[in-house]
Amino acid sequence: MQIFSIILIATVVFVFLIRKSVRNARKRKMSTWQVGDIIILTTGEGILRGWTLDFIYISKQDSPKTTKKLKINRLEYNKSAYWRNNFDECQKTMGVEPQFNRDAVASMASSNGRRNGSKIIDGKSIELLTEIECQIYLKECLKDEDYETAELIKKQLEKYR
Repeated sequence: MQIFSIILIATVVFVFLIRKSVRNARKRKMSTWQVGDIIILTTGEGILRGWTLDFIYISKQDSPKTTKKLKINRLEYNKSAYWRNNFDECQKTMGVEPQFNRDAVASMASSNGRRNGSKIIDGKSIELLTEIECQIYLKECLKDEDYETAELIKKQLEKYR
């Protein structure tokens, strides 16, 4: 009976220590996160709106006003924090600023991003969109009242006529 009690207590302490270790590691990882980061989920991408140690709050790029609460285990990794870390490591090693944006991934993935002066939609330059993609994105931009992007898409559509 005494050995059973010792094993039970040891198991409880072991589980407690592992859980505490996992939560501490999670806290360290989350310390570099920022609201607005691009995160990779098991089911796609999202924009980080908030977090706790057990949950993340995200929205999709196409519906930024709708926030969802997901369990932390749905998270693959924080893409923006990963690239900020890459930039910082390069700068530390090289002694000069690397030739890429510290938030390079976030700006490329953003539907409002720019790459080489060209407007980016879902990671693709407007100049590279097909006619059908242009028509779809034009409707979305007009619905979202993004008239600047809509004008650029209209110019691209004119090239197909």
